[in-house]
This record gives sequence, C-alpha cells and structure tokens, in this order.
Amino acid sequence: MRATRRVSTVVPPRRGPYAELNDGDIAQFERILGSKNVLTSDLDPYNVDWMKWFKGSSSCVLFPTSAEEVSKVLGHCFSRRLAVVPQSGNTGLVGGSIPVYDEVVLSLRKLNSHYQFESQSGVLECDSGFILEELDNRLASEGYMVPLDLGAKGSCLIGGNISTGAGGLRLIRFGSLHNHLLGLQVVSLSSFEKCREIVRLSKDRLGEVLSALEIIDEESMCCVLEDASFHKIFSSDHPFYILLETIGSDEYHDQEKLANFLNEAMDRGLLADGVQACSREEASYMWRIREAVPVALVRSGYVFKHDVSLPLQHFYTLTEAVKHRLAMEGLKARVFTFGHIGDGNSHLNVVTKEYSPDVADELYPFIYDWVVTHDGSISAEHGIGQLKKPFMAFGKGVEIEIAKRLKKVFDPSHILSPYKMF
Repeated sequence: MRATRRVSTVVPPRRGPYAELNDGDIAQFERILGSKNVLTSDLDPYNVDWMKWFKGSSSCVLFPTSAEEVSKVLGHCFSRRLAVVPQSGNTGLVGGSIPVYDEVVLSLRKLNSHYQFESQSGVLECDSGFILEELDNRLASEGYMVPLDLGAKGSCLIGGNISTGAGGLRLIRFGSLHNHLLGLQVVSLSSFEKCREIVRLSKDRLGEVLSALEIIDEESMCCVLEDASFHKIFSSDHPFYILLETIGSDEYHDQEKLANFLNEAMDRGLLADGVQACSREEASYMWRIREAVPVALVRSGYVFKHDVSLPLQHFYTLTEAVKHRLAMEGLKARVFTFGHIGDGNSHLNVVTKEYSPDVADELYPFIYDWVVTHDGSISAEHGIGQLKKPFMAFGKGVEIEIAKRLKKVFDPSHILSPYKMF
C-alpha cells in the first residue's frame, strides 16, 4: 500500500470535543444492528480512500440495513456526542467519506433492500446502498436505465452519487428513464478552438438528444493505450478526442440529427477524423476507453487530481497555465486533461513519478486562485472533503455562511462529518 499523504500543507485540525468510543457504545450498536453489522477489526478499507491520500483511525464501522436503524444509531451518537462520518462506496476523490480522526463510520453498503420501480411512470424508489451499475442492470431488464453513468459505477453507491451531486458522463442529457441508447459518435480534433466549436455546434444541432460530451487529450489517450488490452481507434494521433453520445425516443429522428451534425462539422473543417459505433459492443468499448483514463493515470505514478468547472473558453487554458508554471520551475510532471466538456467540468490531473512537495507547492493554491479568477469553481462534482477544505472559501464566502446556518439546523451538535467543510 502506498503511503497516504495529504496534498494540502495546512496542518490538520486538532481532534474536536467529541466523546471517545467505549465498550458500552459498541454494545449499544450491537443491540441496534446485531453483532454481524458492527465491525471493529480489519478496518483499512474504510479508513483509507481510493487514492490512498487520506487515512483515518476509526475503530468501528456500522452497517445499518434500514432507515430506522440509521435513526437509532444517530440518536445514540447524538446523546453521547460521538462524531460520525457517513460512507457510501468509498470511491470519492477528496477524502469526504474518510475519518479524519476516530469518527464512527456509518456505512451505506447494506442499505440495499428497498427497491420499487413503477414502469408506467418511470419512477424508481430505492435505498441508498445500491451499486450504480447493479441498479442500472436491474432497470435494464425492464427496458429502462439510470440517467447517470460514472467510471466508478461498479463500486459507487447511489446514495453517494446523490450526496456529491455527481454529474457523470451523461449530464447534458439528464432525461427520463424511458429514453434508450441509440448510438455514439467519437471525433478527433486538431485544436482546442475546434473542440469549443464542436461543443457549440453539437448543443445547437443535437439539442434535446445530446446525452454526453466528453473530452480526452492526447496525453490521456496515450496513457490508456499503454495497456495492451486497448487498441487504437484512429490510425494517427490527435491532440484532442471528443466522445459524443445521443439518447432519444425516436431512432430515425436522432439518426437524421446526427447525420446533419456530422456533415456540417466536416464541411466546416472541425473534424480531423471520426469513428461511429455500429453496435452496442463498439459503443461499450469507446466508453471503456474514457472510463479507463483515471485508472491508467493512477498506475503511472502519483496523481494530483483536480475537479474544477470553468467557462468553455478557459477550459484548456488552465491546462496550458499549469504546464507553463511547472516548466518554468524545471519540475518533471505530466499534465493530463479529460472530463465533461459539455458542462465545463475539467478533470485536470498532474502525474509525477512519486509524491513531490515542490510540485504541490506550485499547484496549490495557484490552480484554485486561477479557477476562481476565471469565473470557475474549485469543485465541480467530487465535493470538498478533506482535500479542498483549506481552499473552500475561494469565491464562496456568502454561500459558506448560508451553508453553516443550514448545517446548524440539521446537526446542532455537529457530529456528522466533522473536520470537513466546517
């Protein structure tokens, strides 16, 4: 296991005025949940995040199976002033679901018994512990789909998806569940200005059927293709690749829209090359490439991850600014850009052979200053967690004060996820 490390150089806060867990608490939890749903050993999977950046020291993980059990557990924690951190699938990228100290971990993994789907209305009601992919597969058997797709879909839970407000791969087309997959279009481009034009044109021409608009830069694509299980889609390399998906209710109507869009894009010289998926298997392979990017980067070294939102005109300018800053200091690092270009969500990643404090000093707070200065937000879909807490106030002073007031209404003792946002 790689050593965990906080990117921020800010000294972590001292432990708050919370009670320490004792045998009486464990006994009470076992009375509420049953002994098999109270875990006190082998807790590393719950104390360490997916990126291995953060490590807590919780000595107890609880697995409620119903809302009633959650209520009883939190009631006891409130009466004892025990700090609690809710945890979904633990696939987050900012340490939001990891204890800072010894908070009790409240896992959602076993909250997955209630499932009710009304096919006539397309309304799904379910517990928060369903794995996103399993939920989607279950709906697929009835001819429906979840209007959310994430790279972590095989392990993330729907409750965590909702809590972070994750946009995912299909944010643009956040339609109803009765929509069905029609096809994908992948295009490669020679400059980012042409990427911007493609975004504008696709939104204008495809409108309501456009479901996803993803970008992968050349560096990210090359990193994925280092894995022998992937092969090139195009015969030559290109600076940028766009993955475009449509979902609609009328196949012929959508095919006509796609054909008109592609013809216009080619006539205007916006595309260097293009490949269209002719089957579900080909479409799935294209998505596998996009979803493989973050995994490939983690395998290649230490990753400084970012999840920011920016106006389209500044989307790639940030990447150029980061590359220039690192080069000026003579620092060896690879800079990758991919993400949801349709809504301005950039997943800019900086990769070094191993953790570099010099690189960290150049990146922070520079990146967040730059983003706010250019009318963006330092967190698009991953949340704040532990990673971004030192920078949370950047451009959000009034909003934070309002959030603090709301927090006090619902959690007056501040036992839920302390040390994170407030």
